[in-house]
Amino acid sequence: MPTKNEIHCYECGYIFQSAGKPQTLRCHKCKNVLDQADYTIDAECTDSLRTTGNIKLAAGAVLKAGSLVGRDIVIAGRVEGGTVKAQRRIEIQASAVFDQDLLSGQDLTIGPGAVCRFRGKRLFRSVEIAGELDAHLAVSGSIAVKAGGHLKGRIEGAHLTVEEGGGLTAELEISPASSK
Repeated sequence: MPTKNEIHCYECGYIFQSAGKPQTLRCHKCKNVLDQADYTIDAECTDSLRTTGNIKLAAGAVLKAGSLVGRDIVIAGRVEGGTVKAQRRIEIQASAVFDQDLLSGQDLTIGPGAVCRFRGKRLFRSVEIAGELDAHLAVSGSIAVKAGGHLKGRIEGAHLTVEEGGGLTAELEISPASSK
């Protein structure tokens, strides 16, 4: 059986299932042909890039303008302008430099060695921390602090796990019925 993938149409926002990786992928609602490729940006970028695949802004690369829209987006470089929208997960790596207001995604991953501070309340479906995160978070799914990770701030959510070797310095409101 081919793997079923959840596809977010970057044209109309419709979410649908696709089995495997078809040669040509059309949105079931707006009928536009969607790009499925994965991309790595390793230089200065001022163009917009939209895909149902993954995007990596490599260390040393700079997003100056335009927008990046993809399924999963890894930020290892600098985001100085434009916007970054992950349809599913945004990952911040240790070398990343960014303005939090330029980034959005359903899930957040803070990689080992990354140090992030978010202003204001941020909403996510799930959060995984292997680096350091200082934030006010409202999480509808799970929050996982990995060994070597540290979570600080105010946390509202349904599920929290802290691995041995992980740190937690936070005001907590963990409730399985939480719908924040």
